[in-house]
Amino acid sequence: SLGLAAFSLIFSLTPNLWASRLMISLDGQWEFVKVSSLDEPPPSSGWGKINIPGTLYGFNYERAWFRRTINIPKEWQGSRIILRFGGVKYNSRVLVNGKNVGGCFNGYDAFELDITDAVRFGGQNEILVGCHDWTGVFVGEKVDFASAMARRNIELREVPQDRVISPIGGHFAFYGIWNSVHLLSVPNVYTKEALISPSIRQNQLKVDVKIKNAGNKIETITLKGNIYRWDGKGRDKAGQWGIKGKAIASKSSGKVEIPAGETRQITLIYEKPPLEQWSPYTPVLYILELKLEPSGDVLRERFGYRELWTQDGDFYLNGKKVHFLASSWWPTTQGVTREFVLSQLLPLKKMNAVAFRTHTQPWQDIYYEVADEIGLMMIPEAVIWNDDTTYRVFDPKFWENYAQHLRSMVHHLYNHASVVMWSLENELTGPRVNEEHPDTVENLARMGRIVKAEDPTRPITYESDGDPGGVADVIGMHYPNEFPEKRLWPNDAYWLNEPRYHYGGGGFIGKQPFLWDHKKALYIGEYLWVPMSSPAPNT
Repeated sequence: SLGLAAFSLIFSLTPNLWASRLMISLDGQWEFVKVSSLDEPPPSSGWGKINIPGTLYGFNYERAWFRRTINIPKEWQGSRIILRFGGVKYNSRVLVNGKNVGGCFNGYDAFELDITDAVRFGGQNEILVGCHDWTGVFVGEKVDFASAMARRNIELREVPQDRVISPIGGHFAFYGIWNSVHLLSVPNVYTKEALISPSIRQNQLKVDVKIKNAGNKIETITLKGNIYRWDGKGRDKAGQWGIKGKAIASKSSGKVEIPAGETRQITLIYEKPPLEQWSPYTPVLYILELKLEPSGDVLRERFGYRELWTQDGDFYLNGKKVHFLASSWWPTTQGVTREFVLSQLLPLKKMNAVAFRTHTQPWQDIYYEVADEIGLMMIPEAVIWNDDTTYRVFDPKFWENYAQHLRSMVHHLYNHASVVMWSLENELTGPRVNEEHPDTVENLARMGRIVKAEDPTRPITYESDGDPGGVADVIGMHYPNEFPEKRLWPNDAYWLNEPRYHYGGGGFIGKQPFLWDHKKALYIGEYLWVPMSSPAPNT
C-alpha cells in the first residue's frame, strides 16, 4: 500500500498545499488474479504480484482483476480525487472500495475518473481494475479458437472474422494496465486540460484551457499563464515540473463565471513569444504555469516552441527544410524504465536519425518525455494494424470507437514537443478496406478529418495506405523498392521519378503503380524486409 508517510513528504512542499494540486504515481507493485468473469466478486485468494505498467498474456476469454491499496489522508477531504490511467486493455471497469466508478471500453485510450464519492478519507482505499483480454471487444457468439485454427491453419489474429469492434493494435494478446497510473488531488475548480499550440509561421503561442467547476455553486475565476524555462529535472514530489528564473512571458484572462458542474474554455494567446525553438539539435523546453484564482489550482505543462509542416513535397521544421530520416520497431509489452528508453532512443540520434514512429500503437508516456528532452521527433501511431477482415469495418460502431481512440491519443500527447505528426493506422487496406468498398475508404478519410479538427497544427499520414480521400498531408508507403525484386544497386538507387508498385500490407489507396508528383510529402515508413521472412530485431 501507499502509506500516509509517503504523502507526508509531499504535504510540506507549499504552505497553501490544500488549495493546490498533487499528482502521485501509482506505478509499481500491484496484485492480480485471473478469473472467469468480472461480474463475480474478486476472490480472496490466488493473487500474484505484478509491476504496473504491466500486462498478462491471454486470448481465449480471459479476465483478470488488478488491485492496489492506498491510504488517502483525511486532509484531502474537500478536494476532488481523480484516478488517471494512461491506458488499460480491454473493456475495463474500475472499483474503489467496491463501488464501480467507471472504466474504458477502448484498450489504448487515456482516461480519468473522479472517485471522490467512493473515497474513505483518512483510511485505506482498495482500487480494483477489471480487464478483459481482446475478446472483451468482440461481438457475436463465442469463438472456438482451437478448432478454428486447426481447421483453417491461420494466425490467431485472423480467427475472429468480422468480430472486433474496437482497435486492438499489434500486441493484441496482451491485456492489463499497460501505461502509467496516477492519483490526483485538485480543488473543486481546476484546470481539466490545457492544449499548447506553437506556431512558428504565425510567431504565436496559443493555449486552450478547459476549466471545470466540480463544486455545487457558481464560481468566478481568473486564469494567469506564466512561461518559464524548465529546470532540467524530473517532476517534484507533488508531480509538477520544476521552473527556473523569472517568468519569460505572462498572460491573464478576465473574470469568467463557471456554473456548478460545468466546464468553460479560456484561450490565452502569446504574440511574438521570446522563446528559443525546439529541434533535434536544440531541444529547449519550457514550462507553462497556469494559475486559477481564487481556487488556488496550479498546473505546470512542459512544451517546446516548434512547428513541423509540409510544403511542395518537403518537410519543414521551424521554417527549415528537414530530411525526415526516421526509424521504428515493435513496442514492448511490459513497463520500461527511463534508462531503457534512453538506451533505445539515443543510438538513433548517433546514427543521425531525427524521428521515430511508435509502431502499431501509442507507446508508454515515458518514451515521449525522453524524446522531448533529447530532441527526437515522434510520430505516434494509432492502434490499427492490419486486420481489415477481423475488424467490423462495415459497422458504424467500429468507426465510432476508432474515432474516440484517435481523439484520446491526440489530446493525451498534444503538449509533447517531440510529437510532430500523427499516423492514423498501419496497413489496414485489404480485402474489405479498399477502393472497391468506397464507404470504408471514406470512413478512413473521415478519421483524418477528425484528427485535423482536434489538432490543426500537425500533419497526418496513413502508414502504408496512401492518401484516402485526399486527406493525408504525408503519403505513406511500405517496401516500394525491395530486394530481391530490385537488386540493381547502385543503378537503381534513385527511383522516385519512375512509377513503382507498393508492396506493403494488403493494398494502397491510390493509383498503382504510384508516381510521386511532389505535391505532398512522401514517408516510406518500412523498407528492406530482408534477409529473411522476418526482420532482424529493431529494424
